[in-house]
Amino acid sequence: MESVIEECVYTAEKEGFHFNKTEVMQVIYLLASRTSSNTSSMLQDIMYGRPTEIESINGYIIKQAKKHDIQVPVNEILYALLKGMEMNDLKNLRLSQQYLLDKANKIQDKQLNR
Repeated sequence: MESVIEECVYTAEKEGFHFNKTEVMQVIYLLASRTSSNTSSMLQDIMYGRPTEIESINGYIIKQAKKHDIQVPVNEILYALLKGMEMNDLKNLRLSQQYLLDKANKIQDKQLNR
């Protein structure tokens, strides 16, 4: 979850918004703990075969990041996985899993080459 938030906060900074990552994380964890017994709207959408709000959330972050040539691999992975689930398309889910592995390997390679 922290990686998603880091990508969002960094992208927001490039858009001219300033957030403290630690404070954002605290709010997210607080909301998660208060709603832990709820079924999220996105999960309900998947369960009932409805489109999710993934386009408006992670899709938006991806679009803004591209404007600034920012890499947001975790948001891209979440987006791809949810889109595959929306379509109930096993081929797309398999492609998403491969995409996840490829991104993870690239991140690991970058960290090893530092």
